Amino acid sequence: MIEFFTDHKAWVSLLSSSMNKLFRHIFILGAILFLYSSCTHEAEDVLGLQKVCFERDVLPIFQSSCGISNCHDAITAEEDYILTDYAGILKGVVPFKSYESEVYKVLVSNEGDDLMPPENPLPLTARKIIRLWIDQGAENIPCPSSSDIGDDDGDGILNYLDNCPQTPNTDQSDVDDDGVGDLCDDEDNDGVIDILDNCPNLYNPGQEDADLDGIGNSCDIDYVPSGIAEVCFERDILPIFISGCGIVGCHDPGSAEGDYVLTDYANIISKDFFPGNPANTKIYKVITEPINEDAHMPPLPYPSLTTAQIDSIENWILAGGLNENCGDLLCDLINVTYQTILPIIQNNCRGCHSGDQPEGSLRLINYSDIASIAANGKLEGVIKNLYNIPMPPGFMLTDCEIQKLDEWIRLGYPEN
Repeated sequence: MIEFFTDHKAWVSLLSSSMNKLFRHIFILGAILFLYSSCTHEAEDVLGLQKVCFERDVLPIFQSSCGISNCHDAITAEEDYILTDYAGILKGVVPFKSYESEVYKVLVSNEGDDLMPPENPLPLTARKIIRLWIDQGAENIPCPSSSDIGDDDGDGILNYLDNCPQTPNTDQSDVDDDGVGDLCDDEDNDGVIDILDNCPNLYNPGQEDADLDGIGNSCDIDYVPSGIAEVCFERDILPIFISGCGIVGCHDPGSAEGDYVLTDYANIISKDFFPGNPANTKIYKVITEPINEDAHMPPLPYPSLTTAQIDSIENWILAGGLNENCGDLLCDLINVTYQTILPIIQNNCRGCHSGDQPEGSLRLINYSDIASIAANGKLEGVIKNLYNIPMPPGFMLTDCEIQKLDEWIRLGYPEN
């Protein structure tokens, strides 16, 4: 049996001092304790109530009433109980089961000899606090600060329990279950809450909406910024990545250097990609690094991307980095020149057919290289898959690109 000292005056003096501190917090627990007045509550009834804080609400009761000299302090330790800290108190506790916990049973005992503190039972409020703490699991959780205890938005939910502490939301709706209420959630962290954000999943603090359709420029597939050339991923961008980056030994699926695969849309945008923001997008940063820097891509001895290719990638990112297949624009076969077909070779062939060890020992860097395979028929054969060796590997040139190369060959592959 846990025994307590019986010096009535000393006990009352100590209790009075400590209880004054305790009662400052009573207003916080009052409503909860009112709901918790029945003796038949089960543990699951109290788990949803405001958590009782051990350090602030429970420990002072034990320290002033039990863990005192000649009783359950560290020196005396009556009945081998020390009730001055969490570990000692927990020895007499069965979490979630107050009526099986020794430290609670002696507080409510009907037997005079067993009642603790003897002759001076704890006030009802103190007993309820201890009981609620045990039935909630008897945890030693951090105490909320004074600002957390308040209710800044006046919705009846304390700040530290409120998923929108500055915005009234009594229903606490949280559709995405991220712990932030719908009325104050800002998924993209752009300073505009989702319910007002015209691109809720894409950072756009300015909320620009040029066509006034309610969808921000940054996520509007119909919007092309003024001054930015129309660029389509399948037609204009993917060939550059496959030819210049997604080659064997670099960023093809088998090699995946640096854990980057740059042969399809999903992988290209999967890491460090920021639609509308080329400067923060890693694939753009590395292709624009100075050629002598280690971070520059493609690495030496592979040739750098051309200015036109870099501009296309920049414009594509600025326009939102969308996965579009626009098909061919109007295919203009008038005055096809070497300058007409050169970007086709650069975007689709040069990545494999350059460097110290070009594929098939075939280098396609300059006019002489390209004209030689035009003259011997190999260029026409591979672009039309006449040798059952499709080039570029993995995808076909567009009909318009094939028609332009065909026309250039028919004209005698002029260097103009």
